[in-house]
Amino acid sequence: MKKLLTLMLVLGMAGVASAGFTVTAPEEVMAGEAFDVVISGLWADVGGGITGGVYGDIMPVSGAAEVAAGNLGKAIPVPSWGGYDFIVGDVEDGDDTNDPGDGNWIVLSYVASDVVGTVHELGIYDYAVSAVDPIGTALVEVIIPEPMTIGLLGLGALFLRRRK
Repeated sequence: MKKLLTLMLVLGMAGVASAGFTVTAPEEVMAGEAFDVVISGLWADVGGGITGGVYGDIMPVSGAAEVAAGNLGKAIPVPSWGGYDFIVGDVEDGDDTNDPGDGNWIVLSYVASDVVGTVHELGIYDYAVSAVDPIGTALVEVIIPEPMTIGLLGLGALFLRRRK
């Protein structure tokens, strides 16, 4: 838990220093489990928009804008680079008066590898800072379930077998 809080703090500070957005990701997921990476922020006068990307060794299965108004967010898949570009702000009409509110702006959904011990590395980019060097990195490790979960799954399988 301390690692997750530290990661959120580091990514949050990098986001605040660069463009006012934060990126959160789980520290650990179980093999084959779905997880989300969330790009969020506080209301800001973003003018023409905040542009960035999340890229790594795993391609999201989907990306969606979560901001309230229709033209205030967009997630654009870039499979050749292994991730998504995102734009938050006045995406379509160029009207600099509509800005996104507080909260989640973009949600990228992933499915973890089935290989236990895999560490998915996701680079977070803020294109106002650099299109080449990430402002931060999120590491998501694939783990096995804790012993209690495995035990409960085993008991469930025994009861199913006994019923037949």
